[in-house]
Amino acid sequence: IFNIREMPSGRLVAKSQYRENDSWSWNEHWTATVESPAGEAIATLRQEAFNPLWFFGSFQKWWVDNERPDLLPNEVVSFLAAVYDIDKAKDKKKNKR
Repeated sequence: IFNIREMPSGRLVAKSQYRENDSWSWNEHWTATVESPAGEAIATLRQEAFNPLWFFGSFQKWWVDNERPDLLPNEVVSFLAAVYDIDKAKDKKKNKR
């Protein structure tokens, strides 16, 4: 879970969490949600399913649907996709040890 805060006040603007979908899913591999502190849906991020037939299977695209850009800018929501990829890479590296 990531807390998204407004700076410099530190006020909590949103929370985001992600989960890995069923490994047999053909639609998306990862799904992330962004919600306001009150639980209102702000955005959804989906990562395409892994395809072992791809030559470079590590380039899975993200799709971002920001329903409230007035509350959380598109740039912040899109940046979350990069944060999740970095977090996933750290987990992979940690599990190899």
